[in-house]
Amino acid sequence: MLGKIRIQRIQKLHQKKFRLLEKRFIAEGTKTVLDLIRANYPMECVIATSDWIKTHLKSPCNAEVIEAEQFELDKISCLHTSPEVLALCELPVLQASPIENTRLTLVVDAVRDPGNLGTIIRLADWFGVHQIFASDDTVEWTNPKCIQASMGSFVRLQPIYRSIDELETLCLENHSYAADLEGDNLYTTVVKSQGILVVSSESHGLHPVLQRSVKQKLTIPSAHKPGIGPDSLNVAIATGIFLAEFARQANS
Repeated sequence: MLGKIRIQRIQKLHQKKFRLLEKRFIAEGTKTVLDLIRANYPMECVIATSDWIKTHLKSPCNAEVIEAEQFELDKISCLHTSPEVLALCELPVLQASPIENTRLTLVVDAVRDPGNLGTIIRLADWFGVHQIFASDDTVEWTNPKCIQASMGSFVRLQPIYRSIDELETLCLENHSYAADLEGDNLYTTVVKSQGILVVSSESHGLHPVLQRSVKQKLTIPSAHKPGIGPDSLNVAIATGIFLAEFARQANS
C-alpha cells in the first residue's frame, strides 16, 4: 500500500511548481519505465502492481520498488486511463555540451503545447539530434503530457532551457537555419548536416530576435497557391519533415 501521505505527495507533482520544488517528475507506462531502468536513469521509486512486477522485473532495479493496488495508481496517475506502473524520477541538472560539427542541434522556440514538445523530443531522438535547446517560454519537458508524448525518448534527450539572448548568440556563432514561412524552399536548398535548426510555434512564429540572428530561413513548400489551403503546419509535423530532409541530404 502506498499510504495517504505518499499519494498526496505524488499527486502534487501533477503541478509544475511542485515538480520544480521537489525536483521530481512522474513517468508512466511499461515502455517508458523499462527505458528508464535500462538507462539507469535516477529514480526515487517505481510503483507498480504485483502482476507488473512479477512480469517485468526479472533483475534488480536501481530504485525502490513499491507494490501498489490499481486503485492507488488511479489516484496518482496523470493519465485518463492509468497504467500498471509509474516511476518517480529525479529532475537532472543539465549541462550543455559544445556544438558538434557533425550533428544537428535543435532549438525549440516558444512551443507551449506539451504534446508537441514531447513529439519533437521523440523525433529528435529518432534522427540522432545532438542536443535540444529551448527558449524559456517553452513548456517544461517534465510536463506529464510531454513525457507521455516523448514515448521514452526524454531518457536520452532532454531540452536545455536558455534565454532568448543566449539562443541568439548560439545562432550567430554557428551555422543556423530556421523554419519560416518566408524562407527558401527546403527541398531545393543544400543544407549542412550540422549546426543549428530553429523551430517555433505556428501560432506565434519565430521570435524577432531569432528572425534576425539565424543565417538562413527555410520553408516547406505548400502544394497550394498563396491564400488557398492551410496557412501553416503543426510545429511537431514540420520538425519531422525538416529533420527527415536534413538526414536525407546528409546520407545522400
